Amino acid sequence: MEICELDIAAYRGKALKVRYTTSYVYEAVVNQNAACFGVMFQRTALPKPLSCGFDDIWGSEWLTKPELYGECVDGQIVGLLEICMEDWSQRLRISNLFVEPADRGRGCATRLLEHAIQVARQRDIRCVLLETQSCNDPAIQCYLRSGFVFLGCDLSVGSNQDIQRKNVRIEMGYYL
Repeated sequence: MEICELDIAAYRGKALKVRYTTSYVYEAVVNQNAACFGVMFQRTALPKPLSCGFDDIWGSEWLTKPELYGECVDGQIVGLLEICMEDWSQRLRISNLFVEPADRGRGCATRLLEHAIQVARQRDIRCVLLETQSCNDPAIQCYLRSGFVFLGCDLSVGSNQDIQRKNVRIEMGYYL
C-alpha cells in the first residue's frame, strides 16, 4: 500500500458518487431556552439498514488549490483524499474522502486521514477539518477512531427538515 499525490487536473470535474449503508444514525437533539441552547447527537440504531449517498465532483471550483492523494494497492487506486488549505483560518479541509466499496473496512480511510494530518503538521496547520452527515455512521465511527472531535453542525443545509430526515451536516476536526 502506498499513498501518492495525484494530478488534480486529471480528476477535476469528474463525477464522485458516494454510496453507503448504515445501521445507525446520529439524531440531533436541540435544546433551547433563554439561558442556554445547543445540540447533542444521539447514536440510534435503525430498524433496518438504510442506503444513503450523495453526488459530487472532484476539484470543485470553490476549493482553493485542491490537492488529491490516492492509496494504491497492487497498482490500483482504492481510495482518494482531496484536501485544500483554508489560509484565512490556518486549517486544512478534507473536502472529499472516498474508498472503493470493495476495499472498505480495511483501513484505507484511516491511512488517508493520517496522511492529511501528516500534511497539516508539515505545513504547521492548527486543525484538520471535514464535514459529514449525521446519517453516515460508518464515516463518523472512522473519524472518531482517528481522533477527530465534534466542531459544530448545520441543522438546515439541505432542507428545513434535515433534523427529521436525520441528515444534519456535522463538522469534525482534528486539533494539532
